[in-house]
Amino acid sequence: MDRYYQCHKNFDKWQDAEKHFVCRIRKATRKTVLKEREVIEDSHVFLDVECLLGAKGQNQTEKPVRVVGYKVENKEFSI
Repeated sequence: MDRYYQCHKNFDKWQDAEKHFVCRIRKATRKTVLKEREVIEDSHVFLDVECLLGAKGQNQTEKPVRVVGYKVENKEFSI
């Protein structure tokens, strides 16, 4: 799904229901990194982390999600 549908409460509900999902994340989304994975140098992937999304005390996920950032034609995306 696209970032327009990004809803952190749904991300937690879907994980509770053991549903798998992929969503493009808004660029300004706050990420609290819990675990960082190594990325290959000079790869189109520049970020691979487990994190909580959103602001603590407001709309932060309760369960960590994996976020992968990548670059295509000098434009950055996060899913």
